[in-house]
Amino acid sequence: MHISNTNLSEKQKQIMMLLFFYRGMTAKDITIFSSRSVKFTLSDEKSTYNMLANLKNKGMIDSYKLQQSVSSGSMYYLTRRGLESTKNILDINVAQDGNGWLPYGESSTLWDIPFEAYTPPLKQPSHHLLNIKFLTQLVVNEDFVYSHRTNLYAAKSYLFNGKNYRLRPDTEVLINDKLYAIEIDRSTESHEQLVLKFETYKQYLNHCNAEEVDNRDIIRAIVFVVEEKARNHGMKRRWNNIYAAFLKVFGIASSIKLIFTSMDKVQETLDFEKSRTEIEAQQLEYQTNEEKTLGFNLENSFVTSGDQHLLIAKFVSDECYKYMFFSLTHEFCSDLLMKYKTFNSVIHNRNAVQGLKIEDETKEVNISKL
Repeated sequence: MHISNTNLSEKQKQIMMLLFFYRGMTAKDITIFSSRSVKFTLSDEKSTYNMLANLKNKGMIDSYKLQQSVSSGSMYYLTRRGLESTKNILDINVAQDGNGWLPYGESSTLWDIPFEAYTPPLKQPSHHLLNIKFLTQLVVNEDFVYSHRTNLYAAKSYLFNGKNYRLRPDTEVLINDKLYAIEIDRSTESHEQLVLKFETYKQYLNHCNAEEVDNRDIIRAIVFVVEEKARNHGMKRRWNNIYAAFLKVFGIASSIKLIFTSMDKVQETLDFEKSRTEIEAQQLEYQTNEEKTLGFNLENSFVTSGDQHLLIAKFVSDECYKYMFFSLTHEFCSDLLMKYKTFNSVIHNRNAVQGLKIEDETKEVNISKL
Protein backbone atom coordinates (compact mmCIF):
# COMPACT_ATOMS: atom_id res chain seq x y z
CA MET A 1 0.00 0.00 0.00
CA HIS A 2 1.40 3.41 -1.00
CA ILE A 3 0.43 6.48 0.99
CA SER A 4 0.91 9.77 -0.84
CA ASN A 5 2.17 12.77 1.11
CA THR A 6 -0.94 14.56 -0.10
CA ASN A 7 -3.02 12.20 2.06
CA LEU A 8 -1.32 13.49 5.18
CA SER A 9 -2.55 16.48 7.15
CA GLU A 10 -0.18 19.32 7.99
CA LYS A 11 -0.14 18.23 11.65
CA GLN A 12 0.77 14.68 10.64
CA LYS A 13 3.57 16.00 8.44
CA GLN A 14 4.78 18.11 11.37
CA ILE A 15 4.93 15.02 13.62
CA MET A 16 6.81 13.06 10.96
CA MET A 17 9.33 15.88 10.57
CA LEU A 18 9.83 16.01 14.36
CA LEU A 19 10.50 12.27 14.38
CA PHE A 20 12.94 12.74 11.51
CA PHE A 21 14.81 15.52 13.35
CA TYR A 22 14.89 13.84 16.79
CA ARG A 23 14.52 10.12 15.87
CA GLY A 24 12.52 8.69 18.81
CA MET A 25 10.05 10.61 20.99
CA THR A 26 7.19 9.97 23.38
CA ALA A 27 3.73 11.43 22.77
CA LYS A 28 4.40 13.92 25.56
CA ASP A 29 7.66 15.03 23.91
CA ILE A 30 5.90 15.47 20.57
CA THR A 31 3.16 17.55 22.20
CA ILE A 32 5.74 19.80 23.87
CA PHE A 33 7.71 20.29 20.65
CA SER A 34 4.53 20.92 18.64
CA SER A 35 3.08 23.47 21.06
CA ARG A 36 6.49 24.84 22.21
CA SER A 37 5.19 24.71 25.77
CA VAL A 38 5.28 22.35 28.73
CA LYS A 39 1.85 23.72 29.71
CA PHE A 40 -0.10 21.75 27.14
CA THR A 41 -3.67 20.66 27.79
CA LEU A 42 -5.10 17.16 28.02
CA SER A 43 -6.86 17.91 24.75
CA ASP A 44 -3.48 18.69 23.10
CA GLU A 45 -2.05 15.37 24.25
CA LYS A 46 -5.14 13.43 23.12
CA SER A 47 -4.85 15.07 19.71
CA THR A 48 -1.23 13.92 19.49
CA TYR A 49 -2.19 10.34 20.39
CA ASN A 50 -4.89 10.37 17.71
CA MET A 51 -2.41 11.62 15.11
CA LEU A 52 0.11 8.96 16.12
CA ALA A 53 -2.50 6.20 15.92
CA ASN A 54 -3.51 7.38 12.45
CA LEU A 55 0.10 7.53 11.26
CA LYS A 56 0.73 4.07 12.68
CA ASN A 57 -2.29 2.68 10.80
CA LYS A 58 -0.87 4.20 7.61
CA GLY A 59 2.46 2.47 8.21
CA MET A 60 4.35 5.74 8.62
CA ILE A 61 5.48 5.24 12.21
CA ASP A 62 6.08 2.43 14.68
CA SER A 63 6.25 2.38 18.46
CA TYR A 64 8.29 0.71 21.19
CA LYS A 65 6.70 0.05 24.58
CA LEU A 66 8.87 1.59 27.28
CA GLN A 67 9.55 0.01 30.65
CA GLN A 68 7.94 1.87 33.52
CA SER A 69 11.38 2.58 35.00
CA VAL A 70 12.27 4.56 31.86
CA SER A 71 9.04 6.38 31.02
CA SER A 72 5.33 5.79 30.72
CA GLY A 73 3.84 4.91 27.34
CA SER A 74 5.80 4.28 24.17
CA MET A 75 8.57 5.79 22.06
CA TYR A 76 7.54 6.55 18.48
CA TYR A 77 9.77 6.58 15.42
CA LEU A 78 9.48 6.51 11.62
CA THR A 79 9.23 3.27 9.66
CA ARG A 80 11.22 2.84 6.45
CA ARG A 81 8.21 4.06 4.51
CA GLY A 82 7.73 6.98 6.90
CA LEU A 83 11.40 7.91 6.65
CA GLU A 84 11.30 8.05 2.84
CA SER A 85 8.02 9.99 2.89
CA THR A 86 9.52 12.54 5.28
CA LYS A 87 12.56 12.97 3.05
CA ASN A 88 10.12 13.80 0.25
CA ILE A 89 8.31 16.30 2.47
CA LEU A 90 11.63 17.97 3.30
CA ASP A 91 12.85 17.69 -0.31
CA ILE A 92 16.07 15.88 0.65
CA ASN A 93 18.07 14.73 -2.37
CA VAL A 94 19.57 11.26 -2.69
CA ALA A 95 23.05 11.05 -1.03
CA GLN A 96 22.64 14.59 0.32
CA ASP A 97 24.79 15.59 3.28
CA GLY A 98 23.80 18.18 5.85
CA ASN A 99 24.71 20.23 8.91
CA GLY A 100 21.56 19.31 10.86
CA TRP A 101 21.05 22.65 12.61
CA LEU A 102 17.63 23.08 14.18
CA PRO A 103 15.13 24.73 14.29
CA TYR A 104 14.84 23.84 10.61
CA GLY A 105 15.23 26.87 8.37
CA GLU A 106 17.17 28.43 5.52
CA SER A 107 20.55 27.75 7.14
CA SER A 108 19.72 24.07 7.79
CA THR A 109 20.71 21.24 5.48
CA LEU A 110 19.68 17.67 6.19
CA TRP A 111 21.26 14.27 5.65
CA ASP A 112 19.75 11.62 3.40
CA ILE A 113 20.02 9.35 6.40
CA PRO A 114 19.71 5.57 5.88
CA PHE A 115 17.15 3.79 8.03
CA GLU A 116 19.80 1.79 9.91
CA ALA A 117 21.49 5.00 11.11
CA TYR A 118 18.17 6.73 11.80
CA THR A 119 16.59 4.09 14.06
CA PRO A 120 16.65 5.21 17.72
CA PRO A 121 18.22 2.98 20.38
CA LEU A 122 15.37 0.65 21.30
CA LYS A 123 17.14 -1.68 23.71
CA GLN A 124 18.49 1.13 25.92
CA PRO A 125 16.30 4.17 25.22
CA SER A 126 16.71 5.92 28.58
CA HIS A 127 19.80 7.95 27.60
CA HIS A 128 18.22 8.98 24.30
CA LEU A 129 15.00 10.10 26.00
CA LEU A 130 16.96 12.13 28.56
CA ASN A 131 18.64 13.87 25.65
CA ILE A 132 15.19 14.60 24.19
CA LYS A 133 14.17 16.00 27.57
CA PHE A 134 17.19 18.30 27.43
CA LEU A 135 16.19 19.42 23.93
CA THR A 136 12.66 20.27 25.08
CA GLN A 137 14.26 22.88 27.36
CA LEU A 138 15.57 24.62 24.24
CA VAL A 139 12.33 24.78 22.27
CA VAL A 140 10.03 25.91 25.10
CA ASN A 141 12.14 28.98 25.84
CA GLU A 142 9.73 31.86 25.22
CA ASP A 143 12.44 34.46 24.58
CA PHE A 144 14.95 32.58 22.44
CA VAL A 145 15.34 29.18 20.76
CA TYR A 146 18.97 28.05 20.67
CA SER A 147 20.38 26.58 17.47
CA HIS A 148 21.14 22.93 18.17
CA ARG A 149 21.83 19.62 16.48
CA THR A 150 21.63 16.00 17.60
CA ASN A 151 24.44 13.47 17.82
CA LEU A 152 23.78 12.28 14.25
CA TYR A 153 25.22 15.59 13.06
CA ALA A 154 27.39 16.49 16.07
CA ALA A 155 29.55 13.38 15.56
CA LYS A 156 33.00 14.29 14.25
CA SER A 157 35.18 11.80 12.39
CA TYR A 158 38.61 13.13 11.51
CA LEU A 159 42.16 12.13 10.63
CA PHE A 160 44.93 13.36 12.93
CA ASN A 161 48.59 12.32 12.87
CA GLY A 162 47.73 9.50 10.51
CA LYS A 163 45.04 8.00 12.76
CA ASN A 164 41.25 8.05 12.56
CA TYR A 165 39.35 9.51 15.52
CA ARG A 166 35.71 10.04 16.37
CA LEU A 167 34.02 12.40 18.84
CA ARG A 168 30.27 12.17 19.43
CA PRO A 169 28.64 14.59 21.89
CA ASP A 170 24.99 13.92 22.71
CA THR A 171 23.99 17.34 21.36
CA GLU A 172 25.63 20.58 20.24
CA VAL A 173 24.27 24.05 20.96
CA LEU A 174 25.34 27.42 19.55
CA ILE A 175 25.50 30.26 22.09
CA ASN A 176 26.60 33.63 20.74
CA ASP A 177 27.94 31.74 17.71
CA LYS A 178 30.17 29.56 19.92
CA LEU A 179 29.89 25.79 20.06
CA TYR A 180 28.89 24.05 23.29
CA ALA A 181 29.02 20.24 23.50
CA ILE A 182 26.30 18.64 25.65
CA GLU A 183 26.85 15.43 27.59
CA ILE A 184 23.79 13.83 29.21
CA ASP A 185 25.17 12.28 32.39
CA ARG A 186 23.38 9.45 34.18
CA SER A 187 26.19 9.12 36.75
CA THR A 188 27.09 5.68 35.43
CA GLU A 189 30.55 6.46 34.03
CA SER A 190 33.50 5.78 36.31
CA HIS A 191 36.34 8.23 36.92
CA GLU A 192 38.52 6.35 34.43
CA GLN A 193 35.77 6.48 31.79
CA LEU A 194 35.37 10.22 32.35
CA VAL A 195 39.12 10.71 31.87
CA LEU A 196 38.91 8.82 28.56
CA LYS A 197 35.96 10.98 27.49
CA PHE A 198 37.88 14.19 28.20
CA GLU A 199 40.94 12.82 26.41
CA THR A 200 38.73 12.36 23.34
CA TYR A 201 37.71 16.02 23.56
CA LYS A 202 41.34 17.11 24.02
CA GLN A 203 42.39 15.10 20.98
CA TYR A 204 39.74 16.88 18.93
CA LEU A 205 40.92 20.30 20.17
CA ASN A 206 44.48 19.38 19.24
CA HIS A 207 43.18 18.55 15.77
CA CYS A 208 41.39 21.94 15.60
CA ASN A 209 44.59 23.75 16.60
CA ALA A 210 46.65 21.90 14.00
CA GLU A 211 44.17 22.23 11.13
CA GLU A 212 42.21 25.12 9.68
CA VAL A 213 38.91 24.25 11.33
CA ASP A 214 35.92 26.58 11.01
CA ASN A 215 35.42 28.70 14.12
CA ARG A 216 31.92 27.31 14.64
CA ASP A 217 33.33 23.77 14.77
CA ILE A 218 35.70 24.48 17.68
CA ILE A 219 34.14 23.38 20.96
CA ARG A 220 34.33 26.14 23.59
CA ALA A 221 32.64 24.38 26.49
CA ILE A 222 31.47 20.95 27.60
CA VAL A 223 28.17 20.98 29.49
CA PHE A 224 27.31 17.94 31.61
CA VAL A 225 23.58 17.68 32.38
CA VAL A 226 22.26 15.38 35.10
CA GLU A 227 18.71 14.44 36.00
CA GLU A 228 16.79 16.82 38.23
CA LYS A 229 16.66 14.30 41.08
CA ALA A 230 20.48 14.40 41.30
CA ARG A 231 20.22 17.91 42.79
CA ASN A 232 19.06 16.35 46.05
CA HIS A 233 21.13 13.18 45.81
CA GLY A 234 24.88 13.46 45.25
CA MET A 235 25.12 16.28 42.73
CA LYS A 236 28.16 17.90 44.37
CA ARG A 237 29.93 14.56 44.68
CA ARG A 238 29.31 13.85 40.99
CA TRP A 239 30.66 17.29 40.09
CA ASN A 240 33.83 16.66 42.10
CA ASN A 241 34.39 13.40 40.20
CA ILE A 242 33.79 14.97 36.76
CA TYR A 243 35.87 18.05 37.57
CA ALA A 244 38.77 15.96 38.87
CA ALA A 245 38.80 13.98 35.60
CA PHE A 246 38.62 17.23 33.61
CA LEU A 247 41.59 18.74 35.50
CA LYS A 248 43.59 15.56 35.02
CA VAL A 249 43.28 15.94 31.24
CA PHE A 250 43.08 19.72 30.65
CA GLY A 251 44.64 21.31 33.75
CA ILE A 252 43.58 24.71 35.15
CA ALA A 253 44.63 26.99 32.29
CA SER A 254 42.47 25.42 29.61
CA SER A 255 40.80 27.23 26.72
CA ILE A 256 37.77 24.95 27.07
CA LYS A 257 35.54 25.14 30.11
CA LEU A 258 33.44 22.60 31.91
CA ILE A 259 29.90 23.41 33.08
CA PHE A 260 27.75 21.14 35.23
CA THR A 261 24.01 21.60 35.66
CA SER A 262 20.76 19.72 36.20
CA MET A 263 17.87 19.23 33.80
CA ASP A 264 15.63 21.72 35.62
CA LYS A 265 18.30 24.45 35.30
CA VAL A 266 19.10 24.07 31.58
CA GLN A 267 17.36 27.24 30.42
CA GLU A 268 18.87 29.25 33.26
CA THR A 269 22.34 27.90 32.48
CA LEU A 270 22.20 28.62 28.75
CA ASP A 271 20.58 32.03 29.20
CA PHE A 272 23.32 32.99 31.64
CA GLU A 273 25.99 32.05 29.08
CA LYS A 274 24.19 34.03 26.39
CA SER A 275 23.84 37.17 28.57
CA ARG A 276 27.30 37.29 30.16
CA THR A 277 28.28 40.61 28.51
CA GLU A 278 25.11 42.36 29.65
CA ILE A 279 25.44 40.97 33.16
CA GLU A 280 29.08 42.11 33.35
CA ALA A 281 27.99 45.64 32.41
CA GLN A 282 25.37 45.56 35.18
CA GLN A 283 27.95 44.29 37.65
CA LEU A 284 30.41 47.05 36.70
CA GLU A 285 27.73 49.71 37.18
CA TYR A 286 26.78 48.23 40.54
CA GLN A 287 30.41 48.09 41.67
CA THR A 288 31.17 51.61 40.40
CA ASN A 289 28.39 53.08 42.53
CA GLU A 290 29.64 51.17 45.56
CA GLU A 291 33.24 52.37 45.05
CA LYS A 292 32.10 56.00 44.72
CA THR A 293 30.84 55.88 48.29
CA LEU A 294 34.38 54.91 49.33
CA GLY A 295 36.00 57.82 47.47
CA PHE A 296 37.03 55.87 44.35
CA ASN A 297 36.17 56.62 40.74
CA LEU A 298 36.32 54.31 37.75
CA GLU A 299 39.32 55.22 35.59
CA ASN A 300 38.97 52.50 32.94
CA SER A 301 37.85 48.95 32.31
CA PHE A 302 38.80 46.35 29.76
CA VAL A 303 37.97 42.80 28.78
CA THR A 304 40.66 40.25 28.04
CA SER A 305 40.41 38.73 24.59
CA GLY A 306 39.95 35.16 23.48
CA ASP A 307 38.35 32.37 25.48
CA GLN A 308 39.75 33.57 28.79
CA HIS A 309 37.06 36.24 28.97
CA LEU A 310 36.97 38.41 32.09
CA LEU A 311 36.18 42.02 32.92
CA ILE A 312 38.86 44.05 34.74
CA ALA A 313 38.25 47.52 36.17
CA LYS A 314 40.65 50.09 37.64
CA PHE A 315 39.37 52.37 40.41
CA VAL A 316 41.42 55.38 41.63
CA SER A 317 41.28 57.76 44.58
CA ASP A 318 43.57 60.56 45.78
CA GLU A 319 45.66 58.11 47.79
CA CYS A 320 45.70 54.82 45.87
CA TYR A 321 44.18 52.72 43.15
CA LYS A 322 42.90 49.18 42.91
CA TYR A 323 42.10 46.67 40.21
CA MET A 324 39.08 44.42 40.36
CA PHE A 325 38.04 41.59 38.15
CA PHE A 326 34.50 40.33 37.79
CA SER A 327 34.20 36.60 37.36
CA LEU A 328 30.73 35.46 36.43
CA THR A 329 30.33 31.77 37.01
CA HIS A 330 27.75 29.04 37.23
CA GLU A 331 27.10 27.05 40.35
CA PHE A 332 29.48 24.41 38.99
CA CYS A 333 32.03 25.66 36.44
CA SER A 334 35.73 25.07 35.80
CA ASP A 335 36.83 28.52 34.66
CA LEU A 336 37.06 30.43 37.95
CA LEU A 337 40.64 29.38 38.79
CA MET A 338 41.70 29.89 35.18
CA LYS A 339 40.23 33.40 35.13
CA TYR A 340 41.88 34.35 38.43
CA LYS A 341 45.26 33.11 37.18
CA THR A 342 44.79 35.18 34.01
CA PHE A 343 43.83 38.24 36.06
CA ASN A 344 46.97 38.02 38.19
CA SER A 345 49.11 37.62 35.08
CA VAL A 346 47.50 40.63 33.37
CA ILE A 347 47.87 42.91 36.39
CA HIS A 348 51.49 41.96 37.10
CA ASN A 349 52.41 42.50 33.46
CA ARG A 350 50.69 45.90 33.37
CA ASN A 351 52.01 47.12 36.69
CA ALA A 352 55.35 48.84 36.11
CA VAL A 353 55.45 50.35 39.60
CA GLN A 354 57.69 48.41 41.99
CA GLY A 355 57.37 47.87 45.71
CA LEU A 356 53.58 48.17 45.92
CA LYS A 357 51.73 46.32 48.59
CA ILE A 358 49.19 44.00 46.97
CA GLU A 359 46.07 43.25 48.94
CA ASP A 360 43.96 40.34 47.75
CA GLU A 361 40.26 40.50 48.48
CA THR A 362 37.46 38.37 47.07
CA LYS A 363 33.76 38.96 47.36
CA GLU A 364 30.69 37.13 46.11
CA VAL A 365 27.80 39.15 44.70
CA ASN A 366 24.42 37.64 43.89
CA ILE A 367 23.64 38.91 40.40
CA SER A 368 19.91 38.53 41.01
CA LYS A 369 20.18 41.61 43.25
CA LEU A 370 21.53 43.78 40.46
